[in-house]
Amino acid sequence: MSQDEQSGSGPTLDYLTRDFASFRRLMLDRLASLSPDAATGHPADLGTTLVELLASAADELSLYQDAVVTESYLSTARLRTSVRRHARQLDYAMHDGCNARVWVSVCVTASADGATLPRGTVLMTRIDGQPAVVLPQEIPSLRSRGALVFETTHDLSLRSAHNVLSIDPGYGALAVGAQSAVLLDAAGTLALTAGDVLVFEDSAEPAATAVALARRHPVRLTSVDVFQNPSGQRVVRIGFGAADALPFALTAERARIVGNVVLADHGYSLPDEELLYTDGDRRRPQLADGPLTWQTLVMSSGQPVLFDPSGAAADAMSAALGPDTLLRPVISLSDEDGAPWLARRDLLRSGAHDRDFVVESEDDGRTFLRFGDGVQGQRATGRLRARYRVGCGVAGNIGAESLGHIASALTGLVSIRNPLPAAFGRAPESIEQVRLLAPHHFRTQERAVSSDDYIRIAKRYPTVRDVVVTRRYTGSFYTTVLTVVRHGGLALDQRFADGLLAYLDRFRMAGHVLRIVEPVRIPLDIRLLLGVQPGHFRSDVLTSLYAALGPGRDAAPGFFHPDRQTLGQPVYLSQLVREAMRVRGVQWVEPVRFRRYGDPQGRDGDVLVMRPCELPLVDNLATDKARGTLELLIGGRP
Repeated sequence: MSQDEQSGSGPTLDYLTRDFASFRRLMLDRLASLSPDAATGHPADLGTTLVELLASAADELSLYQDAVVTESYLSTARLRTSVRRHARQLDYAMHDGCNARVWVSVCVTASADGATLPRGTVLMTRIDGQPAVVLPQEIPSLRSRGALVFETTHDLSLRSAHNVLSIDPGYGALAVGAQSAVLLDAAGTLALTAGDVLVFEDSAEPAATAVALARRHPVRLTSVDVFQNPSGQRVVRIGFGAADALPFALTAERARIVGNVVLADHGYSLPDEELLYTDGDRRRPQLADGPLTWQTLVMSSGQPVLFDPSGAAADAMSAALGPDTLLRPVISLSDEDGAPWLARRDLLRSGAHDRDFVVESEDDGRTFLRFGDGVQGQRATGRLRARYRVGCGVAGNIGAESLGHIASALTGLVSIRNPLPAAFGRAPESIEQVRLLAPHHFRTQERAVSSDDYIRIAKRYPTVRDVVVTRRYTGSFYTTVLTVVRHGGLALDQRFADGLLAYLDRFRMAGHVLRIVEPVRIPLDIRLLLGVQPGHFRSDVLTSLYAALGPGRDAAPGFFHPDRQTLGQPVYLSQLVREAMRVRGVQWVEPVRFRRYGDPQGRDGDVLVMRPCELPLVDNLATDKARGTLELLIGGRP
């Protein structure tokens, strides 16, 4: 029995001993106290060798112990995978970034007329000294030289007549907010259809400057009508939606319209890869390349899709906005029998026989696949075949005119260009940001019970500006009706409504049915008499007044711009007069008529009361008085 045991006191333990040198010193000291003759400390001594072996093993175990403790808490975890799992326990989804999107115009010869550019065609950023059209086998070489790869998201029917289109000058210039144009087609070669995308450009601004880019605008056609102009020439009238309305004026002489436009996104599809397992990572194999591409999805008919051919061109490029954007990793898995495996956010809802897996990426671009354990998710057995894309984040936000190569064996291809810069490529959410936001997210009530809850949650959805909620009891269940106003006066189309309903479904109470409706727009009939100060031109003052009191433009919103009006807010005559008096050159203002359109009572006092779901409307269109009128008269006092 040792002296320590006889005295009833054990050896002194130093819990701060964590490394090889400390363990070696501790064990040699302990050995010297128990057997002085056995502890020489000489490197050639067998006892010293055994001590150093044990110290090395203890050093490694201590490292693993520290790592486990470090990764066990959100505040100290260093690995992205650990932080992602901690955040998921707080119902917070860590953002892994998403790839960029860009509109691309393809120039072709007549030999390509009627041909289809298939989905997934590779487009690359410009490399000096290389032709515009390359063969697919040249892609790895160009990638090694720094070329970024984009791939088309849908098929494109090619027409040489669509390379550049012209506006018929006989129908005048296109005004701000135009939703139609008349194109020349003397040869009868245009084959435009609804759903095609065109890009309007100002040819007087050829350089890719900020001014030039501001005067380039994509539109998706909603109607195509062929007829003859007064000169007997064949022309085509194209129409596009309010979301794609032209944001700038454009004359026929300066207009340049390019077609053969396709949507492409950042990322390169790799050849199929066979996943090889080791005993240590059998449930978490690593992909050979990275970073994995994450794509943005949009809602169409209640379903998430990559590309909605019926949506506006503006919608295709705004899909990556908002905190709750739908994202998916671009990877498909199949086993030896060809049965597919599905990528999930987590395995918490996966059954023992569900072929589900989770994508887990690290900050250095490495990507791992985590499978189930036989209880939550099926175990991965045998070999799996993976097909995936690489390329994600802000690297894909290339500038305009950056794409210069297309990899295809299709005849008739000449060149490609991106008139507008790529956008919406996002970097993965940082670990520091998750540590900050995840606990706050957990403390926030993420369910909709009251009307205020629905308003707060709905306003987080992209393009939603204002919401009013009403409840209706139908006798068996409650219907929650959300009256929604979008930014910029965008229409409440079916695709947007389906997306918003799908987003709100995760928050709503059971037994509550949701409906999305447009506001009731109330046209107003306003007439003002005003005087002009000496030294000012009446025409200039009137132009400034109509811009200040009417809807104006998004860049310079007027008094009745949709973004300056709130649901249910009364319209005060005093505010309208104040706005008019701020215009330079206005001497006085006298209200003559201030009422709802069609109201025979004339002025309704100084306030027009709006119900909670009503919104004032003064578009002041000469062709449609029912959309609100604003008449300004200059003269003496009545």
